[in-house]
Amino acid sequence: MNAPNHSFASNCLGALYDEVQKNSSRLINLPLSSCQSVGLAFTGMALLYNWNDEDINSVAAENAFYCLAKAFIHNNDLRSLPAIFTILQRRPHLLKDQFVAYWSDKAQKDIGLPIGVVLGGNPFTSPFLEEFRQQALSQKVYVQQYVLSKFFNEATNSFQISTNQPCFLPTIAEISSFKRNRADFDDATDDIKCKTTFTQIFKGCEDSLLHMA
Repeated sequence: MNAPNHSFASNCLGALYDEVQKNSSRLINLPLSSCQSVGLAFTGMALLYNWNDEDINSVAAENAFYCLAKAFIHNNDLRSLPAIFTILQRRPHLLKDQFVAYWSDKAQKDIGLPIGVVLGGNPFTSPFLEEFRQQALSQKVYVQQYVLSKFFNEATNSFQISTNQPCFLPTIAEISSFKRNRADFDDATDDIKCKTTFTQIFKGCEDSLLHMA
């Protein structure tokens, strides 16, 4: 990518980011027909650019997940799913807060007590709860498994969608790396758990946008 095009693209992505930050309802009310393209734009913003503030990359990743998941959930757009897999494979920490929120809510419901009381601190920031946060982020394996099963045939080691257009397809090496990591989880291919985790992360991203509105 040459410098002028890189500058133009970053300016456009920056304008998109600012628009959503000022008016998140624009993203919440985005037509389904536009969700994939906007989701891919935010994916590029999250993965390809250094904004000198990783919070921007994280928000972009959350916006990307929201748009891409929405395109699949409501429009059955399988082409939106590879980018979700790729974000979680290449820069999973960008979505760490969403996984911590999901894991905290699940633990709170399972135990029946406020999560802060159970853990003795803030699950997002307390230094001594880093292991809890890493455990939360490890739940990404279920989301990746869910989306991978929709766009990739493991039996034939081939994509089940068109690869003619750029949509942040993971490489075969990245998929193989994921499968090796997946082996550490006995229930990684549990369809219900995978779908539930995917849905809850989507709802978390949606809630973040609604709270901004």
